[in-house]
Amino acid sequence: MSMSDVSEKPTRCPCCDSYLDWDQAGEVKLLRCPQCDGFWVARETMAQIEALAMAEAISPPASDVLKEPLGSDARPFLKCPECGELMRRRRYGKRSAVIIDVCSAHGTWLDADELQRLVVFIKDGGFEASVRKERDWLEALLEKEASRMRLDSTRSLNSRDGERQAARNLAEALLPGIYRALG
Repeated sequence: MSMSDVSEKPTRCPCCDSYLDWDQAGEVKLLRCPQCDGFWVARETMAQIEALAMAEAISPPASDVLKEPLGSDARPFLKCPECGELMRRRRYGKRSAVIIDVCSAHGTWLDADELQRLVVFIKDGGFEASVRKERDWLEALLEKEASRMRLDSTRSLNSRDGERQAARNLAEALLPGIYRALG
């Protein structure tokens, strides 16, 4: 993406309200705050960063990933620099120690060291391990639901068989009395 491809509208930092400047990280152009060194990353750009980092990824580390987030969750929620709505704060990759601020419509805010930390997380195999764990969890959930549906189906069939047997038993009990009455 070239500088001329992007909007000329000045964008302000959601942390310190400074104007963001265009900067380059490897092959990727980002908006950087000159005051607090945070980055505004458009949705498409975040996918590009992940793909580039995964291209250099190695196997998952033996120590897995950091469990405790670094930094404080006590700071106020940030507003998206594009739409002004409050962004959602979440753990990147669900398993990393990097807490990011996300506007699902526009992009992600990364504090000063978070871009480097999430690239390290991806390169160390953390993102891939997180995706694999999520996939395994979903597959287990689907199998559990399929088993429940099979059990419900069996119960339903057994219930219908039971209802038929109960109807036969009732008919067998009532028929002699009906024959006598008609008799």
